[in-house]
Formats: sequence, structure tokens, C-alpha cells
Amino acid sequence: MAISIAVDGKKVPVETVVFSDGGVNLKILADPGAVVNSFITITLEPSSNCSSALFEILLARDAVLRTYENIQELNLDLRYLPHARADRVFECGNGNPLKTFADCLINYFNTIFLTDPHSDAFLHAMPAQNFVVTAQDSCFLSATSSAVSGDIIVSPDKGAAAKCKKLQDRLASRKQFLKLVCAHKARDLTTGKITGTYLPDDADVHGKRCIIVDDICDGGGTFIPLANLLRKQGAAKIDLYVTHGIFSKGVDLFNGVINTIYCYQLVGNHVTANQLFTFNHGE
Repeated sequence: MAISIAVDGKKVPVETVVFSDGGVNLKILADPGAVVNSFITITLEPSSNCSSALFEILLARDAVLRTYENIQELNLDLRYLPHARADRVFECGNGNPLKTFADCLINYFNTIFLTDPHSDAFLHAMPAQNFVVTAQDSCFLSATSSAVSGDIIVSPDKGAAAKCKKLQDRLASRKQFLKLVCAHKARDLTTGKITGTYLPDDADVHGKRCIIVDDICDGGGTFIPLANLLRKQGAAKIDLYVTHGIFSKGVDLFNGVINTIYCYQLVGNHVTANQLFTFNHGE
């Protein structure tokens, strides 16, 4: 169970119990009936499984309410928003996973903390909720300080362009002036597969360091064709920044394509921090 609980910023121990039929429970190792008059935050860690995340959150909330009294605020920290990419109905017959997730949480927490959400759909699904969002540009600056004037920020598609522009402006306020190039891709809507990746005609990347910036990397299907195109057009170095690194196919497939991968946090259990370090440092 990928849940942690903190009282006034201090983690309290939580024990997971697994039953023979696959059922789970948790136990907060604190004095029953402890008077808090304080702030409690339930955190869904990025290693969580999306399919069980909702149950774990609600179970943790129930355990907190049964353990503590006089809670001033009960908050939820979603380091990685479950179902973030399933934020609409894609085909007739589908449900809307993100909206369903939101409907089950509405009015249950005072504040929900989000880290670089994929879109604003979750916020719109819970309009009365108080959100605190750590934006992509802040995550980028926490993950790397290597960007310098003359580098190029590359947005991989239209959906990432607004966040990349905000990052460009944030860096400019720090006297780091980077050009922004917005790529675009074509996709087969029946299969979801990318059929083409394109750069604008006026994109001049020759001899430059390019930093592809996006919120999520899953299997790399967006970034590898883009990196190959940038290399073909003469880019001197190609790095990748993602806030949420899933890397479901590992990182070895980026060898010879991406020089360095910067990642704010790893999501799931496909790749370890040591494996990412080995990729970046060749050890």
C-alpha cells in the first residue's frame, strides 16, 4: 500500500495488513483517540497502483477519522494523479476514469495537493475543492539546474506548449534565455499510435542543446521519434525532462537517442533511481 500519513508535517508510522483473500487494511500506529487540533495530510505516493489508489485513499481517510479527534484540516497529496491521462471519454462505450475518481473524492478533503497534473480536467471536475498545484516549471527547476541561455526548450506536442512557454518565461526571469520550439505529432485515433512527428519550418536546432520537456513519460513513443528528428536536423545534444517518469519499457531504449534524462519523480515500479542514474552516468 503506497500511502503515508503526516501530522503537522511529521510522518506517523502506518502498517499494512494483507489477508489471504487479497484484501488489505492499514493500521495507524498512534494512540487511539489522540487529540490533534492540527493538520493531517494523506499522501498517495508515486509508486501507487492506479487501480487500487482510490480504495487506499478512502481507507486511509477512514482510519484517520477513527484514530484522531478534533482534526483541524484533513488534506490529500496526490504526488501523481491517478487516471490523469484518462481525462475524457475517448470512444463510445468508455467511461471517464478521472471524472469517476474525482466524483468519489469530492468534499472529502479540505485541500488537495497536485504535482504537475496532466490537464485541468480534475480541477474542473471538483470546482468547489481547494487545490494547491506545484506547476511543471517549479518541478523542472527542482530536478535540474543545467539549463542555460542558448539552449532550446522543445515542446513535444500542442498539449505541452503552454507549460513549456511558462517554463521559458520562468527561466527568463532568472536571466536564462532559451528559445522555444513547438513540435507537433500526428496520431491514428483508432489505434492511438503516433504516425508522424514534425518540427516547424523555422526551427533552427543545429549545434544546439535541446531539452524536450513534458509532464509524463510512459513508453517513450513520443520522445524517441522527436529526438531522432532533432538529431537529424543537427542538434548537438538532446536531453529529456519529465515530471513523472513511468518508463514502462525501461530506459535502455533511450540509449543513443537521449543524452540525459531529468526526472522529478519516478512513478510505479518499472525503473529504479539507480537504473536512471546508471543511464545518465554510464556506470
